[in-house]
Parts: sequence; C-alpha cells; structure tokens
Amino acid sequence: MAIPLPAAPYRKYVVIIVATTIAAATMASCGVGGGSRQASSCGSPGVSADEVKIGVVYPDAGSLGGAVAAARSGINARLQLANTAGGVNGRKVSYEWRDDSGTPQGNDQAVRALVNQVGVFGLVEATTAGSGGEDFLRAQGVPAVGLPVESIWSNASYQNLFSFPSSFDGPPVDTFGRFVRAQGGTRAVVVTDSTAVSTDFSRKVEQSLGAAHVPYEPVTFNPKISNPEVLAEHILKSGADVLVVGLGGDDVAGTVAAVRSAGAAPKVILGVSGYNKSTIQNYGRAAAGLTTFLKFVPFEARVPAQRVYLKAMVDYAPELQPPDQEVAYGSYIATDLFLRGLAAAGSCPSRQSFITGLRAVTDYDAGGLLAGKVDFSHDGNAADNCYTFVRVNQSGTGFEIVPNATPGAPNPSTWCGEPIPQ
Repeated sequence: MAIPLPAAPYRKYVVIIVATTIAAATMASCGVGGGSRQASSCGSPGVSADEVKIGVVYPDAGSLGGAVAAARSGINARLQLANTAGGVNGRKVSYEWRDDSGTPQGNDQAVRALVNQVGVFGLVEATTAGSGGEDFLRAQGVPAVGLPVESIWSNASYQNLFSFPSSFDGPPVDTFGRFVRAQGGTRAVVVTDSTAVSTDFSRKVEQSLGAAHVPYEPVTFNPKISNPEVLAEHILKSGADVLVVGLGGDDVAGTVAAVRSAGAAPKVILGVSGYNKSTIQNYGRAAAGLTTFLKFVPFEARVPAQRVYLKAMVDYAPELQPPDQEVAYGSYIATDLFLRGLAAAGSCPSRQSFITGLRAVTDYDAGGLLAGKVDFSHDGNAADNCYTFVRVNQSGTGFEIVPNATPGAPNPSTWCGEPIPQ
C-alpha cells in the first residue's frame, strides 16, 4: 500500500492564483522547506538520508469510509506542497497507509502494522477510532497527530499525541457569554435534547452565559416529537432574546426555521452546528441569523493561508470537489502540524526529539488557518479560548463572519475570552 504522492496535473484553467512569495512565507512559518540543508542518514525508524516515511490511518471502508474520503486529499496536498518546497530539513516526506475501518480493534491492528512491519517514523490519523492503538503508540514512543474528534488527543498522559483544538476542548470559557452580550442579548433560552453531546455543549454555554451575567433557562426539546410552536410560544412568554440550540446535525437549522415560522424572532441564535452547505440549500432565508462557532478560520475570511490551501488542493488533489470540505481542511491542518513537529525535531530527527520539539511550540496556528494559537507546552494540547463566529446572512444565500468590534480585540474575525474558574 505504498502511495506515491501525485505530481501536479496540467490544468487548462487556473482556479486560484497565489504569489510564490505567499506560499514561501507560509512554508517558512511552519519551519518546513529548506531543501538546501545537508541531510544525513539517521538511526531513527523511517528516516533515511533523503526521506522520512510516515504512516497514515483512516477508515477506507465501513460506515465512516465515505465521510472521511476527503481526508486523504488534504493529506496529499499538504505533503506535496512541502515536498515541492524541498521537504523538511532536506528530506522528502512519503507515507504508507492502512485502513482501520473506523473501529478501535481495526485501529490497533493498523498502527501496529505500520510501526512494526513498515517501520514508519510517526503517524497521521484521520479517524474516529484513534483510541484503539494509542496505548501501543505511547508504549513505543511513537509520535502521532490526529483529528480532534476523541478526548484521547488532548489527554495529558499521552505526551506523544498531538492535535489542534476542537470546539469542545478544555474547560468552560466566557467567550460565548461575551459574544452574546456584544450582540445585545440579555436573556436566553437554552435548548437541549438530553443527549451527551447536546448536554455537554449546553452546560458549557450556560456557564459562559452566567459568567457574562446573562440569565438563561434550560429547555428540553426533541425536534422529532416536540412541537416547535410550543417552543416559540415559550420563548415569547419568557422574554428571551437569545436562543441557544444544542441539537445535532440539521436539527439546529430545522428548529430555528420552525421557531421563526411560529412567530419567535430572537436577537441572537447560537447553534452547536450549522456551518455547512445543507443549511443554505435546505433552509435559506428561514435560517437567517443562525450563528455557530469554529476553531478554524472559515473560508469567508479569505486569509492568505487559505489561498495557499486552495491552490494546493487544485494542484495536488484535484479529485476533491469542492475543495473547501471540512474533513479535507482538518486533515490538511493535522498534516501541517506533523510537519511542524518534524521540523522541530532537527536535522537528524528521532521520535523523542519530535515529541520534545513540538511540546516546546507555544504559538501554533497552522500559518493562520486556526482561530487562535495553540500552546503544546502545557499538559495535553492546551486549547485556546478563541472562536470565529459565522452566521447565515439575511438573504439566506451564504455565511458571513460576525465581526468583533470590541475595543482592543486583537483580531476583528476572532472572539476570545477567559476560562471560567471551577
């Protein structure tokens, strides 16, 4: 299953044009490139004089196969971008992959095969079952980077594991309350369906609202069996001008549309999800004002690092259409993080120097693709307290970033707060 990275295809039309200097600056910010450095053969697994071989794990089959199909495109694009610039400390980065079928047992088998049989240096895992093989990786001292979809990636006892923050990492913060206050919100109704994810999100938002002195009332609501007109009437009677929707998937946008249709018009609508094309396609103007929060910078920001990403996807992963898919974006960032660790490991990298070097990084933001900076020097992967908030525009035709006009805000596209003492 050795995968040669694809060469840049010939294209009749240039979809994205990015100046070479921007790409070079992005590569430099990650410590990647420097093909002129003299590379030597080291004794570390997977490291030769001109190559570092890593392992990639993702579910190619099973129920999750389709959902993460874009992951490999993001990985290919980021590695080829690095290799085109000369690799890392003079070495190209290649990979072999294994399918873990999205199960803990399959993941354990996949990582053991890559480490014991292939002899890879480290791993990039684009899976929801990374916990299956992580005890083995810790025992072997193998560094791994993954998507932040399991608590294992931020567990302080696994110093060899790294990821960027998810929206739910870390302790409660007052960021949500600050945001609601800035939008003029004064009283909230917090809707939950009693599932674990919904309850966890709602609890953190409730604590954030309380820290910002915004009174709130929790309400249990099941969109499959409950009447949205009753919820709308409850909102109207309560005098709430803030609606927090802690429901999963399309239930957020669907509930917002139904509540609005029933006559309620909250000033602020904050959902746990909704930033996807289906919200616009299925609900349009009925979902106008629905706001959600992200740890990564949305494409509406059009920052230089995103232009580099889009061009890399066009050049090296043209099979993925459209390229602005969240899984591809996340796997691209995860691969960028691995390259940052490899650069920090030095000219003769070892697994331990990778772990030590990346643990010393205190300001990682994937060259500007993350909403805030991540400090890996803490126990675990310390999540920052910053989010980007995006909402459906008034015409229901797309999303817009909610600007932060707070005096002294370091970034007009980012909202930051403080941890809430527990």
